[in-house]
Amino acid sequence: MADAGITGSKRSALRFAGYDRPMTFRTDYDDGTAQLVNISTSGCAIHRATPELEVEQKILLTFELDRPSNPLNIRAVVIRIDGGNIALQFQHIDENIKRRIVRFFAKETRRQKSELKSTS
Repeated sequence: MADAGITGSKRSALRFAGYDRPMTFRTDYDDGTAQLVNISTSGCAIHRATPELEVEQKILLTFELDRPSNPLNIRAVVIRIDGGNIALQFQHIDENIKRRIVRFFAKETRRQKSELKSTS
């Protein structure tokens, strides 16, 4: 499972842990599944992708956050594959979706930290 929390980097957006959240994706030819490693408002990292993806491949990500009846659908392109991790850059992401990502994962991070404190 990915570490809980928010990480800083040389990127322009905060990156949140993905908590191995399941997601689906669609390529031009296949439907697939993966686990979310981390996410920001500009992209994400996934692993355990089936079928395998290739650099520069365009996909449509779908995953549930706060409202299962209203999943996020985000167009992305594979920018790097490093071992089992796949880096994706979001394409033309709407500001409302960016806000949903930040709100949900900030809340999830607080919840995870609270759970860690209560078990210590």
